[in-house]
Amino acid sequence: MSKLSKRVKKLEAQVSRKLVSDAIPTVNQLWCERLINVAGSVVERYWKRVARGDERTEEYDHFWLYAHQDILKTKSDVHKVSDDVLLEALGLSNVAGWGWLLFMVREFNWFCLVAYNWGHPSIRGEYGGPRDVKLANEEERRAQAALYFVDLMRERGWDPLAELREMAQAFKEKAGISEEVFLEILRKKNEWSYFVYTCESVTIRPEARWLGGPVLYDGAMRKDR
Repeated sequence: MSKLSKRVKKLEAQVSRKLVSDAIPTVNQLWCERLINVAGSVVERYWKRVARGDERTEEYDHFWLYAHQDILKTKSDVHKVSDDVLLEALGLSNVAGWGWLLFMVREFNWFCLVAYNWGHPSIRGEYGGPRDVKLANEEERRAQAALYFVDLMRERGWDPLAELREMAQAFKEKAGISEEVFLEILRKKNEWSYFVYTCESVTIRPEARWLGGPVLYDGAMRKDR
């Protein structure tokens, strides 16, 4: 290979890496990156705490490794395992048990900030973004988290909302109850299912929305988000 060819190949590689790093991540990519980053931080902190002899003192410790200590020994190990392993390691349910929804609710304030900085539409959370309007209320926050959850699961070939609606219709017909009565029962029995079932019917106030704007992050900062 000539020197010119080598230089062209090197330049092509540099351009390719720049395009990848500078590309604006999608909402679902941001969530997946967040799970990896959080799990990596937890693994790193957990083994340091174990070495010091620290014990978990809180009912739910955000920096405690709850499962899979046998395969999550270093921060780099989080890239080698499934979402199920990472969610369970954080003390949450697996994917089938809607662990992603629990994670999204837990990390929702973070997402509002990062979505704002990447220029994505979102709702106004406690961190970041314009502060001249009212923040989203709890109902709006839960509905938006559920919408993120449904979108990510649909991207992966599973529609939990459609599944819930099918189950709800069968239950209402068998029990002979109205939608209003069903919603009361669902919220009492399984609030997480209630959030998903109602997420598309919740009206998020215009003043609680962030419609997106200029990108404030660049590709070089993406790995740190």
